[in-house]
Amino acid sequence: MSVAPATRTVVALTADQRKVLLKLKHFAAADDWRSVANLECAGNAVADAVRITMAENAAYVYCILGNAFFSLGRFGKAIEYHTKELAIAKELGSRLEEGRAYGNLGGVYEAQGDFVKAIEYQMQDLEISKELGTQAEEGTALGNLGVAYQGHGDFGKAIEFHTQHLAIAKELGDKTGECRAYLNLGICHIHLSEYAKAVGYFKAQHTLADEPFFSLDSKGLHVAARLARLSGPGALGMGVALRLQIRADRQGPAAGASQAPGPHSYLSASVCLEDRVSEAEKWLKLALKFGQDFAQLHLAYLFFDSGDEDAALAHLKEHLSRCVQAGHGDCAGCGQMRAEDTPMLTCGHCRVARFCGAYCQQMASKKAALGGSWFAGRHKDICGVLSKWRQAAKDDVAPDSCKVDLLAFLQR
Repeated sequence: MSVAPATRTVVALTADQRKVLLKLKHFAAADDWRSVANLECAGNAVADAVRITMAENAAYVYCILGNAFFSLGRFGKAIEYHTKELAIAKELGSRLEEGRAYGNLGGVYEAQGDFVKAIEYQMQDLEISKELGTQAEEGTALGNLGVAYQGHGDFGKAIEFHTQHLAIAKELGDKTGECRAYLNLGICHIHLSEYAKAVGYFKAQHTLADEPFFSLDSKGLHVAARLARLSGPGALGMGVALRLQIRADRQGPAAGASQAPGPHSYLSASVCLEDRVSEAEKWLKLALKFGQDFAQLHLAYLFFDSGDEDAALAHLKEHLSRCVQAGHGDCAGCGQMRAEDTPMLTCGHCRVARFCGAYCQQMASKKAALGGSWFAGRHKDICGVLSKWRQAAKDDVAPDSCKVDLLAFLQR
């Protein structure tokens, strides 16, 4: 979700109130959401004090607290604060803030797997941005709506909205928005088995993010940091698309072969298998360097599909060991990264996978139907192997005792 910024009006405040608002602003700008959440009581005290006389400041507090609890996986609290933010925006007649609040609520419901409600809220955000003629807000709303349709499994509709978002981002010179649009378009085409198009979009994203960035002011550095955060998912997407193309070609008529290639596509049927495997391996290893842990799993699939069983098993064992030893930091349902001290549910079967809550645990078994995680798949598909691997590690049993189960998993 692209977090909508909140406007700020700081007038006639006490020194303590001003101090709290400035702290909230500072921590939010640094994406330090835990520090924001730690100021919840102080923030609410300010919001309560100025709710009547300076409602804009109260809305600002509620927006930031909602964003913080969303980022920490506490979705109930996030909905509570964004609902308060929405109520104040309506009271003030601020259509711009109303749209932003709808967008924030849509993002929370999307993370919970309620894509119908997410689409409803994101559509209201889009309608308001069009009414006001604010292109930047419209682009953000289009991108968020596209992501909601991705989750719902309607990739044709998602592509429609992401394409519109891409056009606006290019017009405004919004590099972050353009990179997000390329990334999401690539993901959609992976789901549609149009791997050549997917590779083209991921390549375009990588090229844009890799361009020299000369602005050294605080805003420029902030944009550069956001572009860097998109590099990992983009590299993973590229590696996955190349891997799936190799698998499709080996299984029969090339999936997506009849599709017109996307921008900058460089897939070619004439490229030998060894070179194509090396190219996919390069991108997946780059994704690993960016902290995309599931790239290790895709390396296992890549080598298995190319006939290198030993390399495939080595990568799968490394992936499983990392999951068992650390307990994965990502929620296996919504895919959001959570801090180590974030309270989470643990899968009762494998005792490895963690979830933000019951809704995320339910979503993990529906991902294939809803078009969810394109990099991790459904948790229930790997749950049995994780359970056996954890037990083998616990009993100090030789890893090869799980070999049959690991090969069966890779054959899926």
